[in-house]
Amino acid sequence: METSERIMQSLRRNRTEHYKINISRARQTELFYVREKLDISRCVDVTDYKVTVYRDFEADGCKMRGSADALIYADMTDEEMDTAISRAYFAASFVKNKFYELPRGEGEAEYESEPEYDLTEEAYKMADALLHAKDGGSGESFVNSAEIFARRISTRIINSEGIDVGYTRYSFEGEFVTQCISGGQDVELYSQFAYRTPEYGSLAQKVREALKNTKDRAAASASPRSGKYAVILSEEHVKDLLDYYVSRAGGGMIYAGYSSFKKDSFIQGSADGSKGELLDIKLKAVRKYSPDGILMKDRVLTENGVLRTVHADARFSYYLGTEPTGDYSAAECSNGTMSLEEMCRGTGSANDRVLHVAAFSDFQTDSFSGHFGGEIRLAYLYEKDENGDIRTSILTGGSINGSILEAQDSLTFSTERYKDSKYDGPLAVRIDNVSVAGADI
Repeated sequence: METSERIMQSLRRNRTEHYKINISRARQTELFYVREKLDISRCVDVTDYKVTVYRDFEADGCKMRGSADALIYADMTDEEMDTAISRAYFAASFVKNKFYELPRGEGEAEYESEPEYDLTEEAYKMADALLHAKDGGSGESFVNSAEIFARRISTRIINSEGIDVGYTRYSFEGEFVTQCISGGQDVELYSQFAYRTPEYGSLAQKVREALKNTKDRAAASASPRSGKYAVILSEEHVKDLLDYYVSRAGGGMIYAGYSSFKKDSFIQGSADGSKGELLDIKLKAVRKYSPDGILMKDRVLTENGVLRTVHADARFSYYLGTEPTGDYSAAECSNGTMSLEEMCRGTGSANDRVLHVAAFSDFQTDSFSGHFGGEIRLAYLYEKDENGDIRTSILTGGSINGSILEAQDSLTFSTERYKDSKYDGPLAVRIDNVSVAGADI
């Protein structure tokens, strides 16, 4: 008997009226390289079962719906399953969430699948693109090590209200370390990548850029001078910045009062005082259904800086009285008016000092406060000399610290594009008057 049917029988034995079952089967090929030599290869096939049980009760005269999870394994006995589910049902009585309705289905199974990929074949193709990318220079930098994961994830969602849906998705992810030994310096930079489909060209370009950055980092010694700069962020750091808007448009943030965003309101500072680009962001459905079984589709998040969608799971959409959409984490941004080269040249005023931070030790944007910052591992400083020509310096050290709330009315995005598993949009964004802590000379 299939594990899913055994779970259903256990739920009936425990007289559990309301429940949700999430089944996830992950098949993947894993490759581990040291330099260009394959060190380990393996294939993994794992199925996870998570049962969420709901318990309705009253507290202080208010109807509540508590929930708790039970992790089920295929080799459990019936008694062990019963124990796990009964314990979860007991634990749910201590979770005092206001009542909310679960999504409803028609009782007919619906399954969506994507084109088939040979995981092992694609993993080796990705490895070939990664390991044989060159920086076009002296070859001083190289790939020290790499890990590649090609995954096929099949998901099924069943609940007590008639939902039975499923879908299949792929991910091609990994990480690599680039190294440069030059001039007495031994420098390493860590990089990650993640794509929804095999992206050989994009991965090779990412590696080439990492090789160049590593070589430049080995040549850098000075820190930027402390002060205000026009700062350029690029690649995944642009997505990190825009995540502020995706997070604060989430129903959980709005219901808890952490976010003041309201649908159809301008959320990018002052509409009258905006000097930069108005945000056009789309929420991207990277999975067919949410964990609650809600059908997901691409939606407009912001249009000319105006919020068009509040995204939320079943619970918070019920509390807010909005359409249940599921929670989103991927975004597409259509902004972009200036080339990266033009950004680096500045505009002739305070922006004559432009700092493009190509690599951070760690970059973060706080979705609660709007503050962003990180320690600089590699940056390029563009400033004009006495003849008006652009002089470029390679720097390392120091940090940046800014606020998206102060910067959001003067953002400028590049016309060049960047794409990974959770972001499709401008390669770079320029933010004026950002504080940089560095050398005091």
